[in-house]
Amino acid sequence: MGEGIGLDPLEAGIEVELRRAGLPGVYRARVEGWNDEVFRISPPVKDGRGVVFDPGEKVQVTIYRQDPPRGKFEATTEVVARGDEAFGWLSLTRPAQWTRHELREFVRIPLILRGQVERESVDGWSKPVPVQILDLSGGGLLLHVPGYQPLRLGVGHRVRITLPLSRETVQVQGQVVRVIPHTDDGGTRYAVEFQNINERDRDRIIGFVLQEEVRQRKRIE
Repeated sequence: MGEGIGLDPLEAGIEVELRRAGLPGVYRARVEGWNDEVFRISPPVKDGRGVVFDPGEKVQVTIYRQDPPRGKFEATTEVVARGDEAFGWLSLTRPAQWTRHELREFVRIPLILRGQVERESVDGWSKPVPVQILDLSGGGLLLHVPGYQPLRLGVGHRVRITLPLSRETVQVQGQVVRVIPHTDDGGTRYAVEFQNINERDRDRIIGFVLQEEVRQRKRIE
């Protein structure tokens, strides 16, 4: 769920997404500056081409922040003025309030990562087993264990998972909260909730998830 709050996501250089009221299409720009009444963005583009917005148009603005204050921020604003043809910047009314969505509330992306999983037992951790990560968020993941792998898990089992992110590897611990039989290859899927994860590792995962979500969205658009 989103909440209306006083936090302001504006930051020089941060990317914004623009949507015209009632019309399809996503346009991208960057924040250039602001004052108490308005904020200015670079010329909006879609598919590499500049797009003209007229004064008075209602625009939905979305900003994704990986750094504090983290989250997905949304607000409806209005075009106040646009620059000349040489510059093309837009001035928009500065929202009095943004709606913020916590990252772990809304960002759960489908993907395929090749990770490793170990199961905790009275004798310690089992040998690492290669698995596929099928979705990921800041709070947990869904993994797939092929039928030929010697690893069987149940609800309540504690696991240690090694995640290869884009530029680094993160190891987290969690607990199996759901078991999903998957008969296509005789394997099983397990929903895992992270436990005792430090905020630095969570931030790394959230940052990776945000980057992957934006990349996937650009491919679709």
